[in-house]
Order: sequence, then C-alpha cells, then structure tokens
Amino acid sequence: MTPQIINFVLILVIFGYLMTILFKLIKNKIRVNRFKTDKKYLNTKLYTQIIILFTAAIALEVLQLIFFILFITNDIKWIEWTSVGIQLASLFYFIVLLLIINKKINGAFVLVFENSFIFINNIIPIESIQVITNNLKRTLITFSYKEGDVVEIFSMKYHWKLKDLFKAECGEKYND
Repeated sequence: MTPQIINFVLILVIFGYLMTILFKLIKNKIRVNRFKTDKKYLNTKLYTQIIILFTAAIALEVLQLIFFILFITNDIKWIEWTSVGIQLASLFYFIVLLLIINKKINGAFVLVFENSFIFINNIIPIESIQVITNNLKRTLITFSYKEGDVVEIFSMKYHWKLKDLFKAECGEKYND
C-alpha cells in the first residue's frame, strides 16, 4: 500500500505542475487578446490541441482519484490492480505530455510589440536577431539572436502565417 501512496503523491505533483503550465498558457492567451496590435499570431490549432491534451489529463486524474479512494476504502484485489494500472498509465501520460508541451508551446502565439517579438517563454528584440531560417521540410523556424555576448538559438514549429509575420518585420534577416 505504501508504494501506491508514494506513486499517487508523485503523480499529483506532476499533475500540479501540468496544471500550472495550463493556467499560464490560458493567462497568456488572455493577455495576447488584450494587446491592441495587428501584428500578432495565435496558432489556434495548436492551442486547441493543447487544451484537449490537458482535458484528457484532468479526466485521467479524476479516474485515478476515484480508483485510489476505492483502493483505500475496499479490500478487493481487482481494484488494487486496476488502481496500479491507472497510476502507471497516468504517470506515463503525464511525462509524455510534459515532453510534448515543452517542445510545442513556444509556437502557441507570437506578438510584435514595441519592436520586439513576444513568445510564451521569452522576448526577443528585433534588432538583436541575427538570422531567421526554416529547414528544408519547413517544419521548424529557427532564430539566432544575440543576448549580451552570447548567441542564443530558439526554435519553434513552422507555419506559413508565422513566416509571413517574421518576413514582414525582419525583412532581410529572414532567409528562406
């Protein structure tokens, strides 16, 4: 019983971190809608996919909580095994969700405000950008920009509307 409680607490901690990311995403989307600028990009398809993934995570957590309560209150063997199976599935899903979200969340929205690109995780001044390129298959857009003395690289998922926004703002710095 003790390993299941430890596993349950671990999953709750990961779930709490995922919900923090979700609330941050929703809060930033509300902030983007408040900006009075025409130069913004919101990837609604990606945003909808992220919301669906988080909804599935919430449903899985509720199911896990129900079976955990049944496990504690009843002494039936199939509830114990089902609870362990759901906990392992939850743990696997949450870890995969963390990896997917950290990779894809950068392209959720882009905003051009006061001569800077504002992303969900960072702000890049347009004058510090050295080059913006995309790969041959057009799956990634890569920024190379200078922050102090260090050259940083920032990648995000490619979208043609995003490319047009960067081309309009950066001009000669965008390489096809």
